[in-house]
Amino acid sequence: MSEDPEKSKSEATSYTAELEITWEYYGRFVRKSEHTLKIELGNEVRAITEPGIYKLLPKDRSELYVGEAKNLSKRLSNYQNAGFELHNPNVFTNRRIQGWMLNLIDKTKAPIEIFVLTESTHLSKDGEKLNLDLKSEINGKYNRELIEHIEIANSANKFRIQNDPCNWKKNQDKC
Repeated sequence: MSEDPEKSKSEATSYTAELEITWEYYGRFVRKSEHTLKIELGNEVRAITEPGIYKLLPKDRSELYVGEAKNLSKRLSNYQNAGFELHNPNVFTNRRIQGWMLNLIDKTKAPIEIFVLTESTHLSKDGEKLNLDLKSEINGKYNRELIEHIEIANSANKFRIQNDPCNWKKNQDKC
């Protein structure tokens, strides 16, 4: 076989995509009791039961958490009474994020703002804006995760990102 190895190398390809990502104010988390939170929906906002991406920001804009969900309202309500335990480092994400929010509300004396994204568009080859699928079982999940990771990457220099596993007490010795 006298195949030219240079010709058989796979060619690197490069694509540029333009996404339009517009975050909408959803409401805020406030302390309800010592270990629970409450969501106060913003004016004219209803509970969103569709798939999307959400981000949680304290008023001082020092930290950020970004997540995706099949049902935004249900996912956000999971943080209200997740059962956070102060001295348990091996907690599930919803408990860890609930604890993070409770601590920040105490520290900043301000609520945690909630922003959501349920629609996003991308630019097609011919310049037409098309909706990015966020709802289907497989492609929607991948697209939500793509936007989640883009937001985290774009925000990494501005915020302390709570999605970083090195911020979790149980991983401190591994980082």
